[in-house]
Amino acid sequence: MTDFHQTKTADGNAVKLVYILNLLGWFTGITWVLGLIIAHLKVGDATGAERSHLIYQIRTYWTELILAVIGFITMFILIGFAIWGLLLIWSLARNITGLLLAIDGYGVGNPRSWGIAIKDR
Repeated sequence: MTDFHQTKTADGNAVKLVYILNLLGWFTGITWVLGLIIAHLKVGDATGAERSHLIYQIRTYWTELILAVIGFITMFILIGFAIWGLLLIWSLARNITGLLLAIDGYGVGNPRSWGIAIKDR
């Protein structure tokens, strides 16, 4: 088990960039892929709070992709629209709360959770 309990992160610019790219992905459709690549490249060298954010973001990205595909496949029975709507709300909540923690320099308390980011204590 990895210990993420670190009050502040030194820099966090890569983490903030990953969050911003994911948020922009809802408008551009492609920037989220860049964020995913950056997160996967940086997570191996990251420690503490920064690592918690990158793990949180990687989990968010892959969950978004899986749910988006399920939503697309089920569009013909109209449930896909509901899946996409809930996915949008969930994704925005995760990315905004995570970005706010990153701006303040705090890590994600449980980066492997399905919920929104809470401050690491």
